Amino acid sequence: MEVNKIGFNLFWAIILFITGILYGCVDQSPAKFEVLGLNIVPNEVEAGQNVVITATIKNMSNRDGNYKAILKVNDWETENKTLSIIGNGSSDITFNLSENAPGDYQVTVENMSANLRVKEKKPSFTLKQVELKWDSENPYKYLVSVDGGYLVKFEPPTTPFTINKVTLFGARGSVNRKFDIEILDENHNILYKVTLPDTKFPMGEYTPGNESMREGGKWVAIDIPDVAVSNTFYIHMWNGPKYGGIHMGADANAINEHSSITTRYDDKLQIIEEWGMANLCLCWSFEKCDQSKVNWMIRTAGTYPEPIK
Repeated sequence: MEVNKIGFNLFWAIILFITGILYGCVDQSPAKFEVLGLNIVPNEVEAGQNVVITATIKNMSNRDGNYKAILKVNDWETENKTLSIIGNGSSDITFNLSENAPGDYQVTVENMSANLRVKEKKPSFTLKQVELKWDSENPYKYLVSVDGGYLVKFEPPTTPFTINKVTLFGARGSVNRKFDIEILDENHNILYKVTLPDTKFPMGEYTPGNESMREGGKWVAIDIPDVAVSNTFYIHMWNGPKYGGIHMGADANAINEHSSITTRYDDKLQIIEEWGMANLCLCWSFEKCDQSKVNWMIRTAGTYPEPIK
């Protein structure tokens, strides 16, 4: 019995010894990882634009394991993710990042880093076309001839504002004459001027007793090579110095707060404050001179940048 007991104990002692040797040969240390690469796409963006950050992680051991990737921006932890990687395997991990402040940023995952440049965001605009006018949508029209020019004051709807069109309602009372279209600044300095033949307008038809002469005139559009304005401006149609040129349409529906008659002395533009038959011919039998109701049917149009939302 004693011999068997000794043999039994020796057997298990040998088994435990061998097991210990074998167990010691197996690597029980935790998995080890290394960051092999770090990319930022794109690496130069406008403020607020998203970038994708990709890091390649390699498991340097035989054991499967989990790796916690920590994303740092200028040494501040921004985000972290955990990734499972088999022994000796590799895998990519991605982060999304957007920075609202312009500047240069260093992006880091473990021992790998890359640079990100964030530029000032450029506003995106679309050009909005708008028409400016003082006559009503369905104006009561009559045609007026002046010994001088027709002047209309406008304010840009916003700045910058670029004028690209002038539209006038009128008729001509003569042939072989010319008229000027001028765009003036707030001090009546000429920003743009073009001289055109009066044949752009139809010949007016004299109809006694017909004050409105709706059939006598028509709208004439004149393209303007972009003229930028940032303050009060004027559209001036110079028709002088004698009657018989262009008869301009007027709208009697709205109170006149913007239309004037002009003349020139020593080539300097002057506004006629008091209207009368000496400088105003109310054509087509319209005999009353009501200055408060004479809104020249002169319109202008242009563009201004509107942000895209």
